[in-house]
Amino acid sequence: MLQLFASRRRFLCLLTAMLSLVLAPPLLEGGLLPGNLWPNPTLEADANSDGVPDFWHKGGSSPAIDLWTTSHSVSPTHSFQLNDTNASAYGEWYSDQLSIPGGTNYQLRYNLRYIVTNVGPMRVTVNFYDVANTLFSSVSYSLPGRTTSGRK
Repeated sequence: MLQLFASRRRFLCLLTAMLSLVLAPPLLEGGLLPGNLWPNPTLEADANSDGVPDFWHKGGSSPAIDLWTTSHSVSPTHSFQLNDTNASAYGEWYSDQLSIPGGTNYQLRYNLRYIVTNVGPMRVTVNFYDVANTLFSSVSYSLPGRTTSGRK
């Protein structure tokens, strides 16, 4: 009798675990920070239907590797992808310049998933320009090139 009770208990635990996995909510989406001031922050708008989200541009020595995709998004449906299999070429996404008031602290947040197999490192750079449109400072966030997957 005790063995039957233990067997049923294990079955109920297994069933509970399976149902919790099946009924679990989907992964949380990345939300916008309060007071967000970035135009098209979710990468969803494409007013001119050119296949590139508004406020953003493809660049690099091989812009063909710059993809606007729905396959790996964290917030709403779109994300950027650099599908780079060439060790001598690179791609980049860059935005229009954003005019912001000085003397204020800002928080930069982005979601990043990367798989680097043959080249590296990966870099996210923020450039600062003055009112005369002259670059006066940059901050780069580098990620190692031999990582197989990660999130920042």
